[in-house]
Amino acid sequence: MSKMEYEQMKHELLQLKEYGYEIYASDNREYDWFFVVTPKQNLLYIKKGYLFGFNVYLEYIPSIKYGSCCTCNDNDEDVRNIDLQTIQKLEKKGLDFAHELGAQLYKNIEQAKKHIWKFEEFKKL
Repeated sequence: MSKMEYEQMKHELLQLKEYGYEIYASDNREYDWFFVVTPKQNLLYIKKGYLFGFNVYLEYIPSIKYGSCCTCNDNDEDVRNIDLQTIQKLEKKGLDFAHELGAQLYKNIEQAKKHIWKFEEFKKL
């Protein structure tokens, strides 16, 4: 991901803070993804899309049967911009799918930190 793409993603995510979202990013540019904690305490993993824009995933407690996350948008349809309405819609889509699977959601960010690789390198913005 280019520096410009990273800064655009960061800027758009920071706009969500005024609505109660928490944004986590790493100072290490090796990790070009972000974590977002929603007001409902769901954890979203956001990274650069395969084509343009972003891909959003709902993280949950890892299991052999369900893995550790599900996509909230079709990878062929990258999210171009992240705003409140878009992130709420994607969170709902991910939650619907996770419930369909029977996946167990994290109760809070502290629980998630114990499971997510390298989360300790991410700082709350």
